[in-house]
Amino acid sequence: MTVLITDTPPPDVDMSAEPYDVLFPKDVGMAPSWLMTHTCKELSAAAKPGLLLHALAHGAEAVIFTDPDAVVLAPMPDVDEQVSRRSLTISPHFLGPVDADDATGRFIEDRVVEAGAYNGGLIGATGSDEAIAFLRWWMSMMEVGCRHRLSDAQHFDQRWLEMVRSFVVNWARFTDPGLNVSFWRIPGWESPTEDGRMSIDARACRHLHFSGFVPEYPDSMVQYFPDLLSLDQVPGLEPAYRQYGAALEREGRAVWRSAPYGFGHFEDGAPVPDAGRHVYAEMGAGRERFGDPFRSGPRSFQAYLDAPGDNGQPAITREWIEAHRRSEHLATAFPDPLGRDRAAFHAWTQTDNARQSRVTPYILF
Repeated sequence: MTVLITDTPPPDVDMSAEPYDVLFPKDVGMAPSWLMTHTCKELSAAAKPGLLLHALAHGAEAVIFTDPDAVVLAPMPDVDEQVSRRSLTISPHFLGPVDADDATGRFIEDRVVEAGAYNGGLIGATGSDEAIAFLRWWMSMMEVGCRHRLSDAQHFDQRWLEMVRSFVVNWARFTDPGLNVSFWRIPGWESPTEDGRMSIDARACRHLHFSGFVPEYPDSMVQYFPDLLSLDQVPGLEPAYRQYGAALEREGRAVWRSAPYGFGHFEDGAPVPDAGRHVYAEMGAGRERFGDPFRSGPRSFQAYLDAPGDNGQPAITREWIEAHRRSEHLATAFPDPLGRDRAAFHAWTQTDNARQSRVTPYILF
């Protein structure tokens, strides 16, 4: 087993003592520019093709990737066999239509339409020419195209997976409903047997994906919809979620969550704002003039971001101009940020609310 940690090496932890191989972003081809263009959540999603390519380049004939927020509940020898026969094997959210009278199912269906037909939580790959070509293309798209921006039809890494159908001839879907089980499989969920075994559409649940679940919302499957996707809607599933949350706490979740993100700050300790990452990503080759994107000081990217975006007064920095461009809330509150609303917008950028909005507080696990 190989684990990719999308962060800097944790201090005082001997990675060689872990029962698996440990990789970091540089090991899978992620240059410093990648680390600047992505938020913590985005980097975790963007790393998938690089990790698969690394494994295939280092001797693996076939690779199965699983998201870190998933557990394997039973052996999957048939999955190994299926993956080994195909160039790529990907996991659909749905395996059939949703009942038109199922309100919860229709709500989930709408979310899936936004996020994409396939989920990146379970992926199989071999070293065929077409698989390698697709993974390299997918990785090239991830450098600046791994965003959660539904208005632009982007949901992290997932929408790109739909291109497998066009780019790869020898591809397949995971069709066992007991694989990559999460809230999108609620419509097919069945009550557990007397011995506690879970099943979906008459197939055993073997790979359970806790997508969107965090212990802070213990009664909900997904933190984003706490009132709509509650665990009491799914008979027998609540114990598995409780056990998963307890396991996270036993393994030191509180400690690791409080640790600073290694790629979240400039050299002088100032936080890297989300808007700044977008500015850097859209500069293309022009960003090369800054060298190390995390450097502080004159002629650094940080200095560029903190400089006024125009000659008006009071000064509005490039960071806040970009933040306004990407925020419907700010666009509504300050329709003309560099004109008649300039003073009000500048005053807002100095508030605690503005400072707290600079970095999205993602809860990864």
